[in-house]
Amino acid sequence: MASTPPLSKKAHVLRSGAILLGKSVVCDGFDWHRPVGVVTHVHGDHIQEFETILGFCDPILMSPPTKDLMVALKGDHLLLRRNLRSVNFGDPLTHCDERITLYQTDHILGASQVLVENEEGTRIVYTGDFNFPTKVIEADVLVVDATYGDPINIRNYNKRVPVSRLLSLVKREIEKQKPVYIFSYHGKIQQIMHFLDDAHINMPFLVPLKDFKIAKVYEKYGFKTGDCIKLEDQEACEIIKRCDPYIAFYTVGSRVAEAERFLSIRVSAYEAIEPVFKVAKNRYVVAISDHADFYGILEYVKRSHPKLVITDASRRGNAMILASEIKKRLNVTAQPCPI
Repeated sequence: MASTPPLSKKAHVLRSGAILLGKSVVCDGFDWHRPVGVVTHVHGDHIQEFETILGFCDPILMSPPTKDLMVALKGDHLLLRRNLRSVNFGDPLTHCDERITLYQTDHILGASQVLVENEEGTRIVYTGDFNFPTKVIEADVLVVDATYGDPINIRNYNKRVPVSRLLSLVKREIEKQKPVYIFSYHGKIQQIMHFLDDAHINMPFLVPLKDFKIAKVYEKYGFKTGDCIKLEDQEACEIIKRCDPYIAFYTVGSRVAEAERFLSIRVSAYEAIEPVFKVAKNRYVVAISDHADFYGILEYVKRSHPKLVITDASRRGNAMILASEIKKRLNVTAQPCPI
């Protein structure tokens, strides 16, 4: 009788960012030997190899909102792809002798965590990117996001604080009849639009075409995103020319000359130690996060009851420190991957 492979052989992280689960599944990347692809969500570092798996994997699994967002980002031609399959959360799919199930997680719209169960009953889980609290999946082997895996990454403030401060900054400028420029990421931009709409800040929201399409997907799933206008439209050009009050959204890293004249806010919690801080005149960073902090990651691991934890070292974060802290604080075997 063949011996059972050790748990460390059940999951692996490639330098490309692909997450290998069980014998047949690759998440958020590509591997020649894996026929089943999973896309956990549409952030750029998780879909870098999407075009490659599109021509190779069958099926490619994702949640219905993630599929809609992928179409918004990549184009309607994806609607014709038969290997691109939307799977409802909690509905298992069997491939050979493995069962694959997606579960919702608190990150951006449609974000999934992935459970693979083999014929031996071993449960292999990839959290994907997640915030905490979120649904915890029990695992034998757990591959965990390590974005905030260092003990210095502890938020000692309520999550509502940066949202409240963001709204205050925006309201202050709007009352002065001045525009505001906000820089963030796909998904978080739409979340901010929802916060502003919910606070009855009824200004035109000017967004690039991709984020306009993403906003329409958010609206489909019940998130109000306000009076959204494409920046490419003549109406948006006229609003900017008149210098009427408006809120313009761009992705982080965009170079926008017009933003130099007005309040500019970057919404990102990465390496932020305070909920809000001023970096220059009329320049702020607001730390609204869609990732768990250090204690949130530890709590997920604790509740998952894994025998082995693999910390994702292929993306930005602190995988080596996190693995060490999990061993020290939770007495659970943990290792970064790749090393």
